[in-house]
Parts: sequence; C-alpha cells; structure tokens
Amino acid sequence: MKESKSNKELIIWEDRPLTEREKELLIWLIEHKQTGTEDYLSQVDHLRVESRCGCGCASVDFSFDGVAPDRTTGLSPFSDWYWGTEGVDLSCVFVFDRNRKLGGIEVYSVDGSRTPTELPTIDDLREFTDLDSYKPGRSKN
Repeated sequence: MKESKSNKELIIWEDRPLTEREKELLIWLIEHKQTGTEDYLSQVDHLRVESRCGCGCASVDFSFDGVAPDRTTGLSPFSDWYWGTEGVDLSCVFVFDRNRKLGGIEVYSVDGSRTPTELPTIDDLREFTDLDSYKPGRSKN
C-alpha cells in the first residue's frame, strides 16, 4: 500500500474487490437513488476499490474495469442518506459517479462530532426529511 498527498488530502491507494458490506450498501444506494436515470446496477460487477480516504473514514473510490476515474472531473452524488443523531454522531453516506461511471462511496460527519470509520448498516439509513428525528433522545421513526 502506498500513500500520497493529493489536493491536500491523504489518499491510501489499494487494489481490491469490494467487500460484501461495501457491495450490499452500494446496491442499496443505487436502488434507492434520489436523482438520475443511469443504470448503475450493471456497473457493480466491474468495480474494484482503488483507494480509500486517509483520514480514517470509510470512504472508498472505485476503478471501473481496472481503469482509474478521471479525477479532473467533478463528482455527482445521486443517493444521499443519513444515520445517527444530531450532536452525537449524525453522519451522511452518498454514492457518486464521475462521467456516468460509479466513482465511490463517501461518508462524513454532518455535525463534526466523529469520523465515521465504518459504513452504516442499511437499517440505520434514512432520508433527511424529518429534522426532529435527528435530535438526541428522539426515535428514528
């Protein structure tokens, strides 16, 4: 594993298949996308994890059929979900594409309270529509 600093971010380069958890979450995020009409499911079996974020979060970037993404183009999130509780551990996960190819899964802390070091479980995900459901002491439902 080699590390390099790029755009003031630490990238940890890897070349490995997606884990079952990554693949399961990716498929769920594609099936529950909020925007776009692309057929991303047909791309899943062509993906490998190319890198992960050096900050310690669970974000990963994909290569497609062994070809690295064009990092000079922007990324386009199309499925954006939240988990956790505001002020405690509210986090977000989204999947994105680059030039209509799946580009990766990104996780981040919404409130800055922690670094999400693991991918969320599908059962914990919810859309950011009911702001009260994210308050401490409130039920998710």
